[in-house]
Order: sequence, then structure tokens, then C-alpha cells
Amino acid sequence: MTLGERLSTKQLFKRNFQKNACMDFAAANFIQDRNKEILWVINIWTEPLSPLAIIGAVNWGLIGLFRFDLVAFLFGDMSWLSRIVYVLVGISGLYLVSFFLHLGDNEA
Repeated sequence: MTLGERLSTKQLFKRNFQKNACMDFAAANFIQDRNKEILWVINIWTEPLSPLAIIGAVNWGLIGLFRFDLVAFLFGDMSWLSRIVYVLVGISGLYLVSFFLHLGDNEA
């Protein structure tokens, strides 16, 4: 467009709409790609940690109801293997708490 050329309101609107539509499309693709990356990371951490949290919940349920510690029964009372299981269950619980708190922030 030269300096002397004037565009009508309709032409300006059409040009801006096309430019914004391209920018919106690019932004939507970026957001979609970013969401795929986030979901991939979530699946990598959430899938193996969820069963550990469930094992911990079942263990605490058994302790509360029957005073039976399943992890200590299987691996020994505070052996190095049972302590590793307890630590992994604790880490998975903390991760899932932070995951669900972060998930709640995005739904607002």
C-alpha cells in the first residue's frame, strides 16, 4: 500500500481480520502443542505414581481398621525395602496433591 492509497473501512476490516485470524490460528496451534506437551509430562509422572498412592491409601486403611501394616508384613518391619516403599508412597502422595491443586487452578 502506498501513501496516497486509501482503503475503505470494509477493506481495512477485511485486512485486519485476515491478519488476526492468522495470528489466532498460530496462537491456537501453539497452545494446542503446549497442552500436548503438558499432558505428556502429566502422564509420565501421574501413571506410575497413582498406584503407589493407592497402595499407601490401602495400607493406611488396613492399619486403621485392623492394625495390620501390609508393607511391614511383606517387606519386614522398617527394613530398607519397606522404608523405600514408604518414601515412594509419600513422594507420590505429595506429587498428586500438588497435581490436583494445580489442576483446580486451571479450571477457573
